[in-house]
Amino acid sequence: MADKTISTAKPLKPRAEGRSQTMSSVWCTLILIASVIGLGDSAYLTYVHYAHAPILCIGGGCDIVNSSPYAQIWGVPIAVLGFLGYLLMGGLALWELRARQELRPLIRSALLGTALMSWLFAIYLTYLELFVIYAICTWCVISAIDLTLILIIASLAMAELFRTAPISTVQAKGTKLSRRANG
Repeated sequence: MADKTISTAKPLKPRAEGRSQTMSSVWCTLILIASVIGLGDSAYLTYVHYAHAPILCIGGGCDIVNSSPYAQIWGVPIAVLGFLGYLLMGGLALWELRARQELRPLIRSALLGTALMSWLFAIYLTYLELFVIYAICTWCVISAIDLTLILIIASLAMAELFRTAPISTVQAKGTKLSRRANG
């Protein structure tokens, strides 16, 4: 005789897309806010550079840093490069909010890579301020903190992507492997 027990256990499901979508929106919104702060910071320093205006600064090191030979690369002010970097990171975050699901890992990887490279450059510039120029620019410190936050948020967003996305992939591959093994 066959056993006719009824199972009430529910099958395991991958994490809900809604939660992943909501977290994606949170990460992107936080990166957008931080990017706008960075855009304001770098836009102000770009204006000061081209207008030859005095810099509003706490501590007085901003003029020294921004008039040093390290304040430009090939004649382009570092603030302009910062503006472009923040624009790129904010644009990638905005794109991820509107992108199709299958593009999000690629966009998030580009965002994390851009944030990492920007942060490493900010660390280099901070080293120059501390050990070569011997002056600290308040605006540069704000930018370095902002980039650190963007890097942390982008890293958490990437970790969330790895934590949620592979579940269905692993289950699908496991199913294929078990079918091969069994038959």
